[in-house]
Amino acid sequence: MDWEDPDPVDVVSLRGGSDWMDLRSRYDPNLLGRPLERCLEVARANRAKTVVIETRYIDLDYRSEYSSFFSKTFAEIPDTAHRLHFFKAELQPEEIAALSSAARRGYLGYLIVRPSPLGRVGRTVLAPPPDMRKFLQSSVRDRVNFFGQTLEVEGVPFAQ
Repeated sequence: MDWEDPDPVDVVSLRGGSDWMDLRSRYDPNLLGRPLERCLEVARANRAKTVVIETRYIDLDYRSEYSSFFSKTFAEIPDTAHRLHFFKAELQPEEIAALSSAARRGYLGYLIVRPSPLGRVGRTVLAPPPDMRKFLQSSVRDRVNFFGQTLEVEGVPFAQ
């Protein structure tokens, strides 16, 4: 599959272990990226049932990096990232434009995946897993524009 397909979104069900492995291998075919693996472990520990992959996402951090470095290498590296949104609810593609209040409440956060093999994980905010919430000393509340809808997540920011 081309990096920018399907445009603009891919809705992936996360019912079992093979779905999680397929998601991981989509972005890390050699299964060597511990930061990506850990982010997916956090989403799984939060009982995510759906990931909505926003393809052709313009991430300001990656765009800046692309402009100052990758665009000058003449390598075939896409100039867009993917933003993966995790939800507790099972969502269908037709629900994306108008999420139910339950789906909105079950928003678990997002993970930016860059097309470069170096520093694959970009700006990420995921809700902490249930077994770690009591140890959390600080967090941020982040508002996200999700296809014209405002979603909110409280978590600890991360980037590789």
